[in-house]
Amino acid sequence: MDPQGHVSQPVMGVAATVPYQAYPHLYQQQQQQQLQMFWADQYREIEQTTDFKNHSLPLARIKKIMKADEDVRMIAAEAPVVFARACEMFILELTHRSWAHAEENKRRTLQK
Repeated sequence: MDPQGHVSQPVMGVAATVPYQAYPHLYQQQQQQQLQMFWADQYREIEQTTDFKNHSLPLARIKKIMKADEDVRMIAAEAPVVFARACEMFILELTHRSWAHAEENKRRTLQK
């Protein structure tokens, strides 16, 4: 209370001025922006790639998985390389989404 008898209101930050129901919507927008930036970075990285033989996934294992299908008889030389890159991108996006989910729920470990 000030000397005139008025009750002072506490100073509110930006988070306090946003209704509670808006938080999930704001968080979803932030996740969408992060995913768009992720895919823009992936696209830029693919365009700038000159060495296609350097992968974090073993090409022999990818060929073995591709040959597990009975309908596959021959595999072009480029197919395992493209498939390896697609797998890397899938793993990266899955990791990114898992991290965002853990952050949203204030978790430090991921669970099923």
